[in-house]
Amino acid sequence: MSSYLKDYHAQRRHLSRLTRALGLPFSRQGHTRKVPLSNNELRVEIHDACLGPDWGACADGRNAVTFDQMLGRMVDTLEMRNGFNLSAAQALIKAGKWAMAGARAAHARGKPHGYVMSRLQAAREYFTEARRYQMYRVKAPRVAFRYLLRDFWIRQHGTLIEVAGGLSAVISMFRYAAFPLPASLGDTVKAYRGTRGISAWESAATGMSWSLNRDIACYHSVPDMDEDWREPVVLEAEIPRDQILMYEPGTLLNEIVVVPVATNPSIKYRLSLPVEDWLESRKRFLAARSESRLLMQLDPRDLSPAHREHRRTTLERLLGLSLSGG
Repeated sequence: MSSYLKDYHAQRRHLSRLTRALGLPFSRQGHTRKVPLSNNELRVEIHDACLGPDWGACADGRNAVTFDQMLGRMVDTLEMRNGFNLSAAQALIKAGKWAMAGARAAHARGKPHGYVMSRLQAAREYFTEARRYQMYRVKAPRVAFRYLLRDFWIRQHGTLIEVAGGLSAVISMFRYAAFPLPASLGDTVKAYRGTRGISAWESAATGMSWSLNRDIACYHSVPDMDEDWREPVVLEAEIPRDQILMYEPGTLLNEIVVVPVATNPSIKYRLSLPVEDWLESRKRFLAARSESRLLMQLDPRDLSPAHREHRRTTLERLLGLSLSGG
């Protein structure tokens, strides 16, 4: 114990291991350069990451030995509770660096500007995903985590599933986020899921994204006219409220994220009939989407008060947003 108290470098090695495990910075920005954090500053950073910023007098009279042992137990417990490690984040960072190097090489070889920008965009996305993955690992505050998880799911849910290591990990993320659900959903909701290109229609029930709007499900099922018709299917099911992980309102989305119904024998799913109107339902959705795009292109300042109010209420209905002031 006494040797550890006197050995600055032994303390530094221990704290560095914990700092790396949590993905925390080792330095802060000074006036002219980055300044390495002291051992005590690292202790505060580790404590905050595990227990939140309201730590108060975290040392509570303990010496460096007992306090650092406590920090080690906290980090190890955090690792076990999350069930994740740094490998996914490290792989994403490596992929981001690879994409960045590819962009530089493409620029040096005179590749088209669009190609170079696409590689840079890929690098940014890799780095963003790595940061978000690390944020989940250290159990970010729920409100902040909800915002990031929602944005990530809507934009790149396939990548999220891949990075997390499967649907069970993603379900754990949504359970932790604990998205609030409106009372209007009731105890059960009738929802629809449209897919295409899946060999057996039962496989569509393994997905997590369903819609309360049948037209949206038909849109995802029926391809554009110039695409191949690859086994379109629209399912419907009565889904209990406790199986809903997130709800996104709006006529153009109206999405619920659910625990896959195929894993719950009590939920009976079926083909949404009649099949003959899937194409018409798709057309209704496309018309609503076109209407929203036209309205968004209008400048509210050029409209009369009545037309401005119509634009606002229609967009709120279509997008599920509150658009105060036009």
